[in-house]
Amino acid sequence: MKSSRKYFFSKADTVFTNLRQAKLFLLFTVFFVSVLGSLNAQTPVKLSVTGTVQDSIGNGLQGVTVSEKGTRNATTTATDGSFSIKVANNRSVLVFSSVGYEGSQQVVGTNTVMTVSLKSSNADLGEVVVIGFGTRKKESLTGAI
Repeated sequence: MKSSRKYFFSKADTVFTNLRQAKLFLLFTVFFVSVLGSLNAQTPVKLSVTGTVQDSIGNGLQGVTVSEKGTRNATTTATDGSFSIKVANNRSVLVFSSVGYEGSQQVVGTNTVMTVSLKSSNADLGEVVVIGFGTRKKESLTGAI
C-alpha cells in the first residue's frame, strides 16, 4: 500500500507542477504582449525631412526657422542653408520664415528632400533702430545715432 500512495502523490505533484508552469507561462506571455503593445503606442514613427533654404539667386540662407505647422517642433538652418527635421507624417506642413524674407509653407508629402527658395520682402528695415530696451523709428529719436 505504501508504494501505491507514493506513486499517487508523486503523480499529483507532477500534475500540480505542470499546471503551475502553464499558468506562469500564460501570465508571462500576456505581460510580454502588453509591454510590446504599449512600447509601440509610445514611439510613433517620425518622418525625417532634410533640405536647403536659398534666397532668390541660390545662396544658402543661415538662421531660417523651419517649423512643423501646429506643433512646437522647429529647427534653424545651418550656415549653408541646410536643415533636418523629423515630422509626424507625410501630411505635415513645414513653415519657413526669416527676417527680411517672405515666409513659405510646403507640404511634406513624399518629398523627404526639399529645396526651398525664399523671396526678399519689400519691407524697409532701414527705418527701424534697435536700442537696448526697445525699438523706435529714426524720426522719433532726438539724439545722435
